[in-house]
Formats: sequence, C-alpha cells, structure tokens
Amino acid sequence: MGEWIERLPNELDVDAVGLWQIIPVGEDSFGLSGTELEYFTYQCIMALLRRGAVPVKAAKDYAGWIAEPTYQGSHEAAAYKIVSDWRDHKLVPDHDGLWFWLPSQLVLREN
Repeated sequence: MGEWIERLPNELDVDAVGLWQIIPVGEDSFGLSGTELEYFTYQCIMALLRRGAVPVKAAKDYAGWIAEPTYQGSHEAAAYKIVSDWRDHKLVPDHDGLWFWLPSQLVLREN
C-alpha cells in the first residue's frame, strides 16, 4: 500500500488525479473501510499535495481546470478538510468532483 501511495504522484506527469480514482483503490485493492480508508485517502492526498498538486475542479464554461478555493491552506489542513467533506457526504468522489493537478496545467481566465 505504501508503494502505491508513493507512486501515485507520478501520474501528475501525465494527467490529473481524481478523488474518484483514489477511494476505490483503497476499498477494492486494499480492502479498506472506515477510518483505515480515510487515513489511506489522507495519505494519498498528502502525497499529491507534496508533489505540488492543487485541488481543482473542471471549469464549467470553458475547457480546463480551476483551483478549488475551498481547500486552501497548509497541506495537512487541506487534506483533512477534503477527507472530512468526503466522509460527511459534502464531497462526492466522481468524475465531476475534486481532482488534483499541477498549477502549470490550470487555465487562468480574466473576468
């Protein structure tokens, strides 16, 4: 499991990583549930944030990603808030949900 978490940020060289990709691996590949699954998810998010990824969502009116301002702050605080929101059903891990991507890949638009 540790090796999988360690390798996860390598995906950022190719594509964004969705929360919807992380949670099923913990459940299906490692048989985790409850607090063990929450901790696994937290560790995965921390690995992505340490690599420089930021929480993002797909832009609604143009192609690209936008930073999700809800999850700003220290890596630890952001990861904790993401896991808490997921656990409390405020954040749904699906294709339209939260992803992690490098700032260089974000689309910036002026208002």
